[in-house]
Amino acid sequence: MNSVNILLVEDDPIVAFVHVKQLEKYNYTVFHALSSKDAFAQVQEKGESIHIILMDIDLGNDLDGTEIAEEILKSYDIPIIFLSSHVEPSIVEKTERITSYGYVVKNSGIVILDAGIKMALKLYHTKKELLEMKIQAEKSEKSYIDLMESLQEGLIIANELGFISKVNATVCEMFGYSNDEMLGLHMSILYSNSADRDKMLNNLTRDLFLKNYEVKLKCKDGAIINTTSNIRMLIDANGHVNGTQGIIRKMN
Repeated sequence: MNSVNILLVEDDPIVAFVHVKQLEKYNYTVFHALSSKDAFAQVQEKGESIHIILMDIDLGNDLDGTEIAEEILKSYDIPIIFLSSHVEPSIVEKTERITSYGYVVKNSGIVILDAGIKMALKLYHTKKELLEMKIQAEKSEKSYIDLMESLQEGLIIANELGFISKVNATVCEMFGYSNDEMLGLHMSILYSNSADRDKMLNNLTRDLFLKNYEVKLKCKDGAIINTTSNIRMLIDANGHVNGTQGIIRKMN
């Protein structure tokens, strides 16, 4: 972002003039609103071109700064910093329930205000990036599950404690369980004996990935089937084990 557009909501023209001149010296573009009504109108008009709002609390009209901030945030995703002479804990706590982007006491000076603006924008963009990453991860996971549902192989995912968290229709058909029945079951229920289960876990812990691993597994009705699987340990970016994933095929 080359330039930052600020909406300053301040009902005192003299105070507003001082803030505008100080902020402009720091290369900010400043729009000024004298009232809550004017602030909302400018947000409606300018929309995303407003990058951050500096909101006074005492606006001397129908809605104070906290109230108009809540109204704005119902429709617009814009970071808001409260700029006020109030230092009472109850006021500060109220603003924290509305927005997490900061509270600057008036007359703190332009250096403090500039730092607050930069921190708020950094936090805002970090939140946006994390949200986008979460959305993309959810899309990727859904696409992966959709793909596995279309294949003949069975997909089964268990958490770090061994409890089943995801399966596809092929696995359910293979073992005779419904999807609801399988979710929450412990993986040990599918093994014909504990020795086979322990052997698989030891091998997986050592190698992290097992290709074409053959093992006898048990269906809901007690029938034993021969299977071959590709099994991998699920490990996050910090090296923590989140569970296991298996692609299972029934052998003739």
